[in-house]
Amino acid sequence: MERAAHRQLIALCVGLASVAAGVSVSVSVAFAAPLDVALIEGTRGSESASPFASPPAAANPWSVGIRSGYATIPNGILGALYDHYMPVNGYFVEAVVGRKWKGLTIYTGLTVTHLGADHGIWQRSALKTPNGLDIDVTMLSAEALFDWEVRLHKRFAFHFGAGIGLGGLFGSVSSKDCTSVNFITGQCTTSPNEPTKDKLADGWPVYPVLHLTIGVHIDLIEKLALRVDFDFRNAFGFGLGLFYTL
Repeated sequence: MERAAHRQLIALCVGLASVAAGVSVSVSVAFAAPLDVALIEGTRGSESASPFASPPAAANPWSVGIRSGYATIPNGILGALYDHYMPVNGYFVEAVVGRKWKGLTIYTGLTVTHLGADHGIWQRSALKTPNGLDIDVTMLSAEALFDWEVRLHKRFAFHFGAGIGLGGLFGSVSSKDCTSVNFITGQCTTSPNEPTKDKLADGWPVYPVLHLTIGVHIDLIEKLALRVDFDFRNAFGFGLGLFYTL
């Protein structure tokens, strides 16, 4: 009887141990699964927040822009070429399309540059005949510009570039030889029998264009930027432009 009682007690203990082990395994699995998921999600979150994570996909690299500003041939340059001259000033308007590769942007576009000078006396040197000259010319040019951008701040960058193009001149450069001049009053007396010459008509129909630029790029809002530039495009200029990323 005692042996039978011992056997029953041992069987009962083994049964209870099996049940406890089953409950422990199920509880462990039940708790382990959410913990593993949480651990994986936490790892993913830490990877996305890491500064070494891959950057997001690049925005559309295409952009369009329009610029306008003041154009001039500086008096210092005119003074080096002529003893007597009139100031030459004007404006330009430019429309461009750009394609960006990292820091380099290639712009192609059309530019209208207008330059004019009041009627006055022009004389290259004392040995040359002075002329009474009127300047009213417009150049329409097509250009390609290679522009490099150096990012200094997330909203601010320095840029510089160079480009070439071709342009046609329209308008007139009317000239008459002076028979006598008064440099104080700027009066040029001409012969009534001498025809007016248009020096622009005697020139080439198409001219090469060299374009150099340097300035700053300021991001105003998303996709919209302001540019402030100094440039040379067969004349010196200062301009402002708005650029929109497509």
